[in-house]
Amino acid sequence: MSSSSEVSLVYGDGSEESDLVLSCKPRSNSVRLFIGETDASLKPKMQVTASVTVGAAKATVAGKAVPNELAGVPSFVGELSATDPLFDAMATAPIIALKVAKTAKDISLKTMGSKALAFSKACRKP
Repeated sequence: MSSSSEVSLVYGDGSEESDLVLSCKPRSNSVRLFIGETDASLKPKMQVTASVTVGAAKATVAGKAVPNELAGVPSFVGELSATDPLFDAMATAPIIALKVAKTAKDISLKTMGSKALAFSKACRKP
């Protein structure tokens, strides 16, 4: 899903129920990371970090818990650089492992891994 104002890479249906949504403004060099349904112990607006692992590439992403009214469990929003090694790793790794507070989930990259390089290139500064 993309437009002139935003490029997205979505695992799920694009709603608050999606497991993972990566989005950016083209050439901004900054990627917004949305992880749906994290941990019931988190409260909206609470500062929290997410651990993201793809193959040998790992990142700790600072962000915050945001309300998810559909699920009743907060989601996570944070930002990382479009040049982060995670995006290169997504092209070949079988899964992306996400951990926020006590909740961990593994997402298969078979449907979006090949799109990760094009996504990060669209987000990177020229």
